[in-house]
Amino acid sequence: MRKKWLPHIIAVVSLAAFIVLGLASDATTPPPAPPSGGGGGGTTGGGGGNRPVGDPPPREQQEIRRNFATPGNHTFTFNEHFPATIEIYVLGAGGGGQGGHSKTYQQGLGTRTENGQGAGGGGGGVAYTRFTIDSPTTVNMTIGAGGAGGSGHSKGLGGSWESGQPGAAGGDTIVRFRSSTITAQGGRGGAVSGAQNVTGGAGGITGRTDFPATQEWAAENGENGRDGQHNSNAGGEAGSAGRLRVGSVQSFGEIDPLPGIGGRGAHGNRAGMQGRNGAVIIVVKY
Repeated sequence: MRKKWLPHIIAVVSLAAFIVLGLASDATTPPPAPPSGGGGGGTTGGGGGNRPVGDPPPREQQEIRRNFATPGNHTFTFNEHFPATIEIYVLGAGGGGQGGHSKTYQQGLGTRTENGQGAGGGGGGVAYTRFTIDSPTTVNMTIGAGGAGGSGHSKGLGGSWESGQPGAAGGDTIVRFRSSTITAQGGRGGAVSGAQNVTGGAGGITGRTDFPATQEWAAENGENGRDGQHNSNAGGEAGSAGRLRVGSVQSFGEIDPLPGIGGRGAHGNRAGMQGRNGAVIIVVKY
């Protein structure tokens, strides 16, 4: 009986041993190596600490814009980032309008009065410059004040008519930076003398000193004021400020009220209007 089952017992034991040895062999087999350039640390192009860094995103351009329209001295300094491009707009003040005039004449048993129009003040001159800076830069400014209007004049019986008092000239706006100076002249007041002068004031002109030849530059004179009239309410319109169509600013239109305009001449025995103040606009892009 024992001899009959012995071969079967030996076969079962051998099969069991084979299975156990196979499982043990599978458990100790090392995993396959990762492909070249894979996720191991220290491999160029892999997912570890030596992964190459891409270019940083481009820097967005920044802009600073400053408006100066109050008469007097002002300072602006830029020292934030270089290189930078700076634009400077300079506008002179408007001249004051001439006062109006009236004159009484004998007419039969009564009188009659004639009223006339004073001359308009001239507009301020305007200038523009643009250049690149690579170090801190300070701009010093003097903003011109608008010229006062002249007083009116009334004359009674006898003699000839006389015009109103002339308007005052608008103040110059002066800008200094580095070794350069820009002067935007204020417009002249309406008329240059009393008596019978009703000539419109001249527009301001612009000038520069110690200015680099390579630096961008544009300028325009202010417009003349209109002449007045002896016995009329016509004429006497103010001169417009000089206009520029360059750079980032269009003729100072973002400043309210619009600067640099001359004062209108008055009608009759009234004072002329005051000219508008000058202004400076600075735009920095970096």
